[in-house]
Amino acid sequence: MKAFLSEIVDRILKDAWPLDQTVWVFPSKRAGTFAKNYLRQQIDKTVFAPQFFSIEEFIAQLSKLIPSNSETELCLLYESYLETDIKEKDSFVNFVPWGTMLLQDFNEIDRYGVDAQQLYTYLQNLQEVSHWALEEEKTELVQNYLSFWEQLPGIYKAFSAKMLEKDMGHQGLLYKKAAEHLQDYLKEDPNKKLFFIGFNALNTSESKIIQEVVKQERGEVYWDVDHYFLKNPIHEAGYFIRKHHKEWSFLKDKPIKEAIQGVSSMYTQEKKIQLYGVPKSVSQAHLMGQILSGFNKESLEKTAVVLGNESLLKPLIPCLPAHSPANITMGSPLAETALSHFIQALYELHTSGEKEAWYYQHVVQILQHPYASLLIDHHGAKGTQSLLQYIASANLSYAHLKDLVAQLPLAETILALLFTPSKDQALLFSKQLLETCMLLQQRAADENHTTLLSETHYFIEILEALEAQLISYPFIQSTKGFWRLFTERLHKVKLPYSGEALSGLQLMGMLESRNLDFEILIISDVNEGILPGGKTHNSFIPLSLKKEFGLPTFKEKDAVYAYHFYRLLQRAKEVHLLYNTDTDVLEGGEPSRFIHQLRTQKIPAVQVKHLIATPLIEPIKKQLTKVSKNQEIIEAISQKAARGFSPSAINSYVRNPIDFYKSYVLKIEEPNPVEEIIAYNTFGTIVHESLDHLYANYLNTSLNSAHFEKIKSEIPAVLALKYEEFHSPLEGARGKNILAHRVILKYLEDFISYDQKIAVEEGLEIISLEQTYNTSLVIPDIDTPITFKGTIDRVHKRNGQLEILDFKTGMVKPTELKVKNWTAFPEEPKLAKALQLLSYAMVYQAEHPQAALRAGIYSFKNTQPGIMYFENASAADNKQLISKDTIEVFKESLAQILLEIFNLEQPFVEKEV
Repeated sequence: MKAFLSEIVDRILKDAWPLDQTVWVFPSKRAGTFAKNYLRQQIDKTVFAPQFFSIEEFIAQLSKLIPSNSETELCLLYESYLETDIKEKDSFVNFVPWGTMLLQDFNEIDRYGVDAQQLYTYLQNLQEVSHWALEEEKTELVQNYLSFWEQLPGIYKAFSAKMLEKDMGHQGLLYKKAAEHLQDYLKEDPNKKLFFIGFNALNTSESKIIQEVVKQERGEVYWDVDHYFLKNPIHEAGYFIRKHHKEWSFLKDKPIKEAIQGVSSMYTQEKKIQLYGVPKSVSQAHLMGQILSGFNKESLEKTAVVLGNESLLKPLIPCLPAHSPANITMGSPLAETALSHFIQALYELHTSGEKEAWYYQHVVQILQHPYASLLIDHHGAKGTQSLLQYIASANLSYAHLKDLVAQLPLAETILALLFTPSKDQALLFSKQLLETCMLLQQRAADENHTTLLSETHYFIEILEALEAQLISYPFIQSTKGFWRLFTERLHKVKLPYSGEALSGLQLMGMLESRNLDFEILIISDVNEGILPGGKTHNSFIPLSLKKEFGLPTFKEKDAVYAYHFYRLLQRAKEVHLLYNTDTDVLEGGEPSRFIHQLRTQKIPAVQVKHLIATPLIEPIKKQLTKVSKNQEIIEAISQKAARGFSPSAINSYVRNPIDFYKSYVLKIEEPNPVEEIIAYNTFGTIVHESLDHLYANYLNTSLNSAHFEKIKSEIPAVLALKYEEFHSPLEGARGKNILAHRVILKYLEDFISYDQKIAVEEGLEIISLEQTYNTSLVIPDIDTPITFKGTIDRVHKRNGQLEILDFKTGMVKPTELKVKNWTAFPEEPKLAKALQLLSYAMVYQAEHPQAALRAGIYSFKNTQPGIMYFENASAADNKQLISKDTIEVFKESLAQILLEIFNLEQPFVEKEV
C-alpha cells in the first residue's frame, strides 16, 4: 500500500520544486508530521526543509492576528451586548449559553464571507413577520424580544471591533482577515509555492485563498479522492469535490477526471470488511482488544484504531496487546482527573452554603477525597478521619468552619482556605482554588506524586489566566459566572500520553485520521448519531436562512463525515467496523448509514461480512464465606460469653453465622452516618425512650384514668426532649423529619390510650422499665461459664397476670411468636422474635422465680391485635403461659445453638440471606 502522503511527496519531488521555497498546508498538524517523515525517508542529502502548516496555523499567520480563546471571546461579546439599547439585559451567567451559540454563528458568518448586516436584518424581519406582524400594539416583552434581533448587527460589529483592537481574532475572523491579506502575503515572496494537500470541505475563505493561489500559478492543490465515490453523483463522500469542480473557474471547463488529478481506484482492489454488532461500549473495547491480540508486531505497525466516540479510550487502554507499543494521539481529558473532581466538589460546596454553614454531604464529599487528606493530614495524622467522625457522631446536617477548626486547630489555615465562603465572589473563589492547587503541587513534589504534579500544572495555568480575566472584566462577579468560564477552558485541555508518533499501533479520533492511511483499520461506534454526527442545530439562524446565505447545514456536515469515513477505508486492506447494538441510548442506537451502504452497495472487490458479537458471560456463583475456627476465635467467643450473650447475638448467629463472627468476634461496628432523615433505629429509640420517660414516675402503682390524663399531657414535651437528644432539635426539623415526629406522636398517644383502656377494664401495674436481667447457663461440653442477659422494655401485671412486654416499631405478626416444632426452632430465623421473648422470660425468671408468666410484643405497625403473646403450640392448654417446663425446653434449644458456636470443628459458614 502506498500512502497518500507518500504519493504526494513523490509527486512534489518529481516536479523538482525547490523545497525551501515551498509551503505545505494540511488539514491537520498530524498529517504534516507524517508527510515530513515520508520526505525525510526519500531524501538522501541535506536540504533546507519546506514550511509545514496545519490549515489553522497557516490562516493565523496569514491573518496577522493572535488566535483568541473562547473565554476572552465570551467576555468581549458580553461587553458588546451590554453596550446595546436592550432594556433588560441577562446576567453573565445566563448570557453564556446563548452567547456561546451566537459566537458559533459569528464564526460561520466570517468563515463563509456572509454579510452580517444583511443576514441579521433578514432574520429580524423574519421573526417579526412570523410572530407579531398582525399585532397593532406590542407588549414590552415582545418589544424586548424584537429589540434583541434588531441589535444583533450592532453586537456583531462591536464585537469584531473589540477583537481587532486587541489584535485578536476568533476562528471566523482569522479566516476573514486571511483572505483579505492573501495578496500581500503572495507579494512578500514571489518565488514561494503553496501546496494544499488532502482538503475536501472548504469554507468560503479557504476556497477563495486556494483558488487565488492556483489561478496565479503560485501553488497546487492535491486531492485525495477515489473514483468509487467521486463518480457517483449522489454519494455523500464525493459531494464537496464535485461541488468544487462545478464552481471553480479553472476546474469546471474540464472533465472531472482531468480537472481532479490524482483520483485513485483503491476500491477496485481487494478489501476485507468485517462488521460487528456489539452491545454496550465496554464490550466494543474488549472486542477490539481481542482483534488486536490476533496481530503480530509487524501487523500492529500498520494498524490504526479510530474511535468514533473518544470516551471509549479509557476502557480500551487495558485491552491493548502488551507485545507492541501504542501511540495515543487524543490525550486524557483534564476534566476527568481526580483533581478536577476535587475542584468540582469545592464548587458545589461554595455555591450551596448559607453564610458559614455548609451542608454536611458537601463537606463529607471534600473530606473523603484523597487530595483533602494530602492537604489536611499534613497537619496531623488522620485529620480528615477525625473530622468525618465528628460530623457523624454529632449528627451535623450543617457544619460550621469554626466547629471544624475547633476539632482540628493545627489545620486551621487549610480549613479556612477550603471552607471560607465565597458564594458570590468570583475573584475570591478563583484565588482559593489557585492557592489550593499550589499547595497540592507542593505536597505532590514532596511525595513524588507525578500524576498530581502534572494535573496541578495545567490547573494552575488555567486559574492564573482566568484570574487575569476576572480582573479585566469586573462584570463576572458570581462564582457561577467564573465557573462557566472555567469549565469552558477545562473541557478543551487534555493530558498527553507519551508515545512514538510515527511507529507502533496508532490510536486516534476520526478527525486526526485525515490524510493518513493504514493497511489495517479498526473503527468503533459506527452508529447513526456518532458517524455521522446527527441533525443537531445549535444556531440562531434557521436552516432555510442558512441555505439562502450559503452557510453549512447538517447535509454538509454529514457529507464531511462520509468523506472522512470512505477516504480512510480506501487504501486499507483489512477493516473491522464495530457498532453498538444497544437501543437504550439517546444516540448511536442504530447502525450508521455507512454500515448499511457497505452491505447493500455491492462493490465487486470488497468482501463484507457481518456478525453480532455477544460477550461470553458465564454465570458467577457466589462463593459463600467460610471461616474456620481456632483457639483465638474460641477465646474471643468465651470472652463474649463471660460478658453476656443477648437475644440479638443469638439471633444474629441463627440468621447468618458470618454476621455473628463479624460483630461479636471481630467486633466490626456498623458505620454511623449523619442522619439527615431520621433513621429507622433512631425512630425506634425515640419511641422507647419516650415511653420510659413518661411511665418512670408510675412504677409499682395501680394506674387509673387520672394518671393517664397527666401522662397524655406530657407527651409533646417529652417527645420534643427525646427527639432532640437522639436526632436533632425539633425547631429545625423539616420534610420527612416532621412527618416522623408526627407519626411518633400518634404512636405514643394511641399506645397510652390502649394502656388506659386495659387499666380501667382489667387493671394495670408497671413493675419495671428498660431493666437488664442476667442469668448463668451451665451447658455440658462447654467449659466456659456463659452469661445470658436481656434488657426488657417493660414488666407489668395485667389483671394480676405477670407479663413481659417488648415494643416494636416495625411490623410483627402473631405467627412469628408461635412455636410449633421445638426441634427445628433454633434454626428458624422467622422465629427470632419468639426466641427473644423466651430469652427475656428465662433471664427474668432466673431473678424472680414465678410459676408462670406471659411474654408479648406490641407492634406499632400492627395495633389491631393489641399485645401479641408468645404461644407454645405443642402445649395441651394455656398455650400462652411460659412455665418453668417451657423454659427448660427452651434452654435445650438454646444449648444446641451455643454448642455449635463453641464447636472448634464447626466453621462459621455464610448463609444465602
